[in-house]
Amino acid sequence: MPTIPRALTNTLTTGSAASLLSLLMLALGARREAQAIAAPMNAISHWFYGKRAYTIDDASLKHTGVGVVVHHLSALVWGALFEAVLKGLAKRRRPVATHIGKATKDRAPVGGVGAGPLLVGAAAVTAVAALTDLKLVPERLTPGFENRLRPGSVALVYVAFAAGLAIAAAAARRD
Repeated sequence: MPTIPRALTNTLTTGSAASLLSLLMLALGARREAQAIAAPMNAISHWFYGKRAYTIDDASLKHTGVGVVVHHLSALVWGALFEAVLKGLAKRRRPVATHIGKATKDRAPVGGVGAGPLLVGAAAVTAVAALTDLKLVPERLTPGFENRLRPGSVALVYVAFAAGLAIAAAAARRD
């Protein structure tokens, strides 16, 4: 049986975790704002159904299902970028002197990347995702949930996304 390349496995892991945590935050944000919990996920389906998707509250395969799938696929794209960033960070590790004066690689606890750079990488990729999602792409390609949630809740969705990337990367790379 063929094996799945490690880079693909890592992308699926980090992207999926980011997707799941941010979807949970979408639901919690909707609940906190006294909306139907499916409303922000339905809004994502505006890619296919236009602005009417912003007004749909009830969960359905047509809107909620499509919104979740679009969100998840987008998260996998950002997960792939995050994995590329981590790979670049791991290659940049520099030798440091040990107590006996020999040069060696510093011990990074997470697959060649320390916790600090891993968190910074997750935050940076998420910031690029937020900037792209909310400012750079045409309205038709925005996430849509920003039309159903207050800015503070939208920010928490992106925080959850970054946490998903970082937590999954740390777990996947644990020795």
